[in-house]
Amino acid sequence: MLSKNTTSKLLLGFYLSIALIGCDQNYLPEGPYGFEHYFELSINGESFCAQIAINDKELSKGLMFRKELEKDHGMLFVFVSPKRASFWMKNTSLPLDIAYFDIAGRLIEIHQLYPFDTRPVHSKSQQIKYALEMQCGWFENNNISSGHALDLKEIDTAIQKRK
Repeated sequence: MLSKNTTSKLLLGFYLSIALIGCDQNYLPEGPYGFEHYFELSINGESFCAQIAINDKELSKGLMFRKELEKDHGMLFVFVSPKRASFWMKNTSLPLDIAYFDIAGRLIEIHQLYPFDTRPVHSKSQQIKYALEMQCGWFENNNISSGHALDLKEIDTAIQKRK
């Protein structure tokens, strides 16, 4: 049988090791992550960070009421099935660009969005699966244009972490 002093030291060591493991990022749970979490994604090899809107409430809220958006940050909207997408800027004070992507993640079209403009900006295509809002000029500044593709593996991984 161990002495009381030895048992106390062993317990202290055990608790300290548990505390240290808790500080190691490798031991943190993989999810679920909330709507406010940013994921690193890419288009045509160009990295950016985005929140991912996947349910009706998130898809409706989008970037409303934001005062600023960090450089290379935006929001990716993921639709349940391809459709003709439509966005407006109600309660959104930031000038944005929106890019519409098909089910294969290919960029189909880009439109400029103006602060507080409540007129809808419809996609021309009826096969939109993803929409990405970024700071105005981001796509042009990063040489991203029609035909470039989202990395769908990154998106699928991020969506799984959201669940």
